[in-house]
Amino acid sequence: MNGKEINLTSDDITIQSNKLNVDKQGNLTCSNANIIGGEINLSSSSDDIPKFTVTSTSGTKMQISSGAILGYNNSGNLKIKVWSNLGAISMYDTNSNIYTNYTHGAITCRDNFDITSNGKTSINADSIEAKVNGYFRVINSSNNEIIAFGDTGIFPHRTIDMQGENIINAGNVSSDRRLKKDIQETEISAIDRIMQIQHKQFAWKKDNTKEEIGYIAQELEQIDPNYVRHNIIKDEDGNITSDNYEVRILPLLSTATKAIQEQQKIIEELKNRIEKLESDFKG
Repeated sequence: MNGKEINLTSDDITIQSNKLNVDKQGNLTCSNANIIGGEINLSSSSDDIPKFTVTSTSGTKMQISSGAILGYNNSGNLKIKVWSNLGAISMYDTNSNIYTNYTHGAITCRDNFDITSNGKTSINADSIEAKVNGYFRVINSSNNEIIAFGDTGIFPHRTIDMQGENIINAGNVSSDRRLKKDIQETEISAIDRIMQIQHKQFAWKKDNTKEEIGYIAQELEQIDPNYVRHNIIKDEDGNITSDNYEVRILPLLSTATKAIQEQQKIIEELKNRIEKLESDFKG
């Protein structure tokens, strides 16, 4: 023994006064220990072995290694992992599967994604990309879809306002020629289609708001499936979480404008026949 080193040889060394025990395998146990000042370096023979473990009386524990910090619940399930070498934080579900991952460039969530502050949800980013069953949905607190953005268009369920200009729900917004192929003159009789449409009056169940005139989507689907959009949303397990129909106004508007043209053509023909009959009568 000297001023800098203490060398003790024994199968077990116990210091009872501080409840500190070190055995010959190098295992150290202690309780009610206070470490003040200086620097603590903990190492092991392998990076795969956590170098420091803190376990509570309830069974929850935190492990610290050279590559990560891991947190476990009292059932031994991994709940959170901080990857020091990857710059990421991962959180796990009850089956120890990652359901949320934070990295230097993104936040990924397996299920729902919410950022809430003072009762408001907001996302600030240069761009937002989402692909949920082919489109991105915005829902209200009652889980009703307010607006959906998809490959085939933008589908608002109420009148929306953009910079003071009211824009009525119009089904597909884009009608760019460059997005289409096999363009031909339509051969349908729009008047026949229009005459099949039944107009109804009804009240909405959710707020008892009455509509004096409107459509029933399922009835329109029987006339032309393009008149409606059937929204079926499923979770990752295949269970249906939402099932509703909505009317696509643009196809209806296209049918109505063609029906007007067809009627105008009939009017012009009748007008010409009347003028000819009047001319013949006078002659």
